[in-house]
Amino acid sequence: MTKKVLAVCSSILLFLMVSSGCWDSVELDRRAIISAAAIDLEDKTGRIKVTLHITRPNALARGTDGGGGQQEPVWVVSSAGYSLQDALKSLTTYTGRELFWGDNRILILGKKAAEKGIFPFIDFMIRDEGPRSRMLLLVTEGEAGKILTTRTEGKLERIVGIELERLVRNYTSASRSVLVDLHDVISKFSRGIISPVASRIELVESKMEGDGGEKGSQKEIRVDGAAVFKGDKLAGWLNAPETRGYLWITGDVGRGVILVKPPWKGGGTTPVNLNIRRASGIIKAKMKDGKPVIVIEVSEESELEVLPRGADLDRPGVIQSLERRQATVIKNEIKACLRKAQQEYKSDIFGFGEEVRRQFPAEWKKIEEEWGEIYPHLEVAVQVRAKIRGTGLLVNPVHPE
Repeated sequence: MTKKVLAVCSSILLFLMVSSGCWDSVELDRRAIISAAAIDLEDKTGRIKVTLHITRPNALARGTDGGGGQQEPVWVVSSAGYSLQDALKSLTTYTGRELFWGDNRILILGKKAAEKGIFPFIDFMIRDEGPRSRMLLLVTEGEAGKILTTRTEGKLERIVGIELERLVRNYTSASRSVLVDLHDVISKFSRGIISPVASRIELVESKMEGDGGEKGSQKEIRVDGAAVFKGDKLAGWLNAPETRGYLWITGDVGRGVILVKPPWKGGGTTPVNLNIRRASGIIKAKMKDGKPVIVIEVSEESELEVLPRGADLDRPGVIQSLERRQATVIKNEIKACLRKAQQEYKSDIFGFGEEVRRQFPAEWKKIEEEWGEIYPHLEVAVQVRAKIRGTGLLVNPVHPE
């Protein structure tokens, strides 16, 4: 991260602290109220394409659905330019209204735009008087605009920003994705060491079967996994288990299920479901022979709510065996994430460097310039303490044959 970028980020953070988020009293009917935005980079022209999901308050108030010649409650518009400002000016001319960002909840970036570098987009969104810093950041492997222009059956038909925000929060609470807003990204940029992550969003085909047995498919939006950045450029992706590994490390795991192989005789192949109740993660830095070492300490508590066939919790060592197995699952998810971030992407998304700087400022000054070379080979010790605190209402049930 260059000193110029750091200086800009610092000024942006100061701007966010003093800004109120309310700027004028332009009449509602003169505004194009944005609920979601998408940014892509065109292959052939290299232009920046912006797609906006605009809400029509009057149509929403009447509860219309677009039938009978009535207005649709939402309006999707796109424009391209050689800069983000040019594309947005074209949209303002096209809509005939001032773009209002105050209600925008979502910013989706296409893969090509994210690979080029997200800082110019984030910088504009934060500095402009309209956009709010708490809009969530998502990245898709395809075209971001398609997320907003594809109509999904029974979903996202009215205010897409609200629905997408709810979707992201649901997946994050289940520990399958991350919840990141523009303020989080700028904060990490300003520190200069830690690289950001973002939610991964996909438009997928899902199979369906009608009431009459007919088969077909429909478009479905899925928020699963995470996008990894190195600096401000997209480096790659984390799948769902790797993303939970990231959340274990950062202490942000919420709900979720850990699947383990049953330890009792005749348990078969059906896994045991352990529901996560509480979890915490701590990152510690140490010095070993003059070199930094990271220690990750994770504590987790789960509950066994439904007992599989043949379970015998009274047998000595069964609970302890389940605890060891779930600790192994947690450790494997953490190590999978570490391999991706350290060896493949070489991106410090965890803040290891920041922890070394905080704990050992004198030693950090000696290795700061070489951190990019040190990080991929950094020794990381993982310690997991997993406990089963409850077994629900069913204990040693009698399973009828």
